[in-house]
Amino acid sequence: MNEDYLLKIARHGTAAHVERLVRQYRKVKRTEALESENERHAIRQLDWYFDDDDSLVLKGRFTPEQGMVVKKVLELIMDEDFQEQQNVSAETSVNELKRRDGGCRFPGCTSSRFVDAHHINHWADGGETSMNNLVLLCRRHHRLVHEEGFGVRVRVDGEIYFTDPQGRYLPRTADTGFRGNVFALTAQNSRLGLQITSGTGECQWAGERMDDDLAVLCMLQLE
Repeated sequence: MNEDYLLKIARHGTAAHVERLVRQYRKVKRTEALESENERHAIRQLDWYFDDDDSLVLKGRFTPEQGMVVKKVLELIMDEDFQEQQNVSAETSVNELKRRDGGCRFPGCTSSRFVDAHHINHWADGGETSMNNLVLLCRRHHRLVHEEGFGVRVRVDGEIYFTDPQGRYLPRTADTGFRGNVFALTAQNSRLGLQITSGTGECQWAGERMDDDLAVLCMLQLE
């Protein structure tokens, strides 16, 4: 839905309008993600006490990521099979990941702040805390991977790629390079039913000022 809306803005405005709208939209989404993450962390709690028979009783509320780890640890303790794992330090891992990834690796995301190290093969499932099994994700896309069905995988050659909730491959970016000649391009457009003429790219903008707040609100409502 947002793609159709952006296309409409592009047809009735300029590239500058689209770029500004996308930039402001991403800023709003980053703010929402940070507020949501802070709220989830704020409601975390853990209560415990020893019962009459000296049993330890726990009652807590954790984030989904923490909950998975706690669940696995408790299962290992119950099975009397818990072994302390040797992990590289979190600080070292994140610094190395930032040098390698530069920021969130989710397709199309440019966020380089508020990023977390994500286990591609989760620690609770035996995944190692190593560079080959870690990827940087911003908090919004980290939540999409954990809660919304998006996936992240590693190919045999080590390339990291993402999938949507239906398991379809997500390209990293749109292919904007032209690999051919004008005649091949014209023939391709004809096969696709695209009637591109000298007037196709004419701007329909009449010079009016775009209402940025309203434009961003419309994008949020179309999610």
